[in-house]
Amino acid sequence: MAEITVIVPVYKTEETLPKCVESLRKQTLKDIEILLVDDGSPDQCGILCDEYAKADPRIRVIHKPNGGLSSVRNVGMEAVTTKFFTFCDSDDYVSPDWCQWMHDAIHKSNVFMTICGVVSEFPDGKIVHQGVMPTQVADRSDFLQMAPNVSLYITCNKLFRTELIKRHALRFDERIYRCEDADFTIRYMKLMGPNERIVYGSDPYYHYIRYNENSLSRSFMKGLWDAERNRLTMTIELLDHFGFSKEEYADFYSTKAAYSVSDSIANIFLEKKAAFLKKYREMDEIISSPEFEAAISGGGMRKVAQGPFLKLLEHKKTLLVYGYCILSNLKKNIHGG
Repeated sequence: MAEITVIVPVYKTEETLPKCVESLRKQTLKDIEILLVDDGSPDQCGILCDEYAKADPRIRVIHKPNGGLSSVRNVGMEAVTTKFFTFCDSDDYVSPDWCQWMHDAIHKSNVFMTICGVVSEFPDGKIVHQGVMPTQVADRSDFLQMAPNVSLYITCNKLFRTELIKRHALRFDERIYRCEDADFTIRYMKLMGPNERIVYGSDPYYHYIRYNENSLSRSFMKGLWDAERNRLTMTIELLDHFGFSKEEYADFYSTKAAYSVSDSIANIFLEKKAAFLKKYREMDEIISSPEFEAAISGGGMRKVAQGPFLKLLEHKKTLLVYGYCILSNLKKNIHGG
């Protein structure tokens, strides 16, 4: 009997799906279920899923009308009958020992969840590791020591307990389309008891395929700043729930806020047709926010920005920050950066 189900949301990934599925079929832990959830994909993904199910009895397929990533994951979780489950995006892939490591780690006493190491792979060859370290064990009091060293907000590097999910009717919020992983993961972590533990740190078993962070093809994400603010608010709620004081988590929160601010400012300039005044107001909202203040005053912004840009941010000069971003983007376009 399988103990682990891997839920794979499938939508318009016919080019990457074969590599993803083959990496799951080649797991050293053989007793797993691979649940392919086709979200009404308009390409050949649905046909591919059915072919995989015919070739491997461990593969089960669910076809559903298109409803978005959160709805796919919810349908997958409702169908899980194994003790544990995890997620694997159909444009990513995993190392052969991924499931085996999670299986062995979750069977340690009082283990609430596992978090494995992740390698982010960019088209330009850039590689970023996170959570790649000797295996560690943390309880709630160790959370601040663990959190900066792992991919905290994504779901695909974590193994969840099915019984907890079903007992608390925990689902992805289908009303949000940004940072839904963080929303789900934080609400799950709030269920962690004072005597339970998290096992984290491993080889880079999960391979997260990323867009090129400097690519001009990056698309504008509507509502990103609101989603980032919500994620930061939920992070504080989790830290408060675990009993940390503001002084204790100030540095960690400042760093998280800085990355949220930086990503949200960059996102403004990906909306090509927006007028100057709209972009300026959006930037001014970010720079006037308490999250921005935390990023600056706590020193987190110094880990994200540098040079003249950092100085402009520190002095909260919205118009000058806007001008700097325009010139910076123009320079990238001219030089193909």
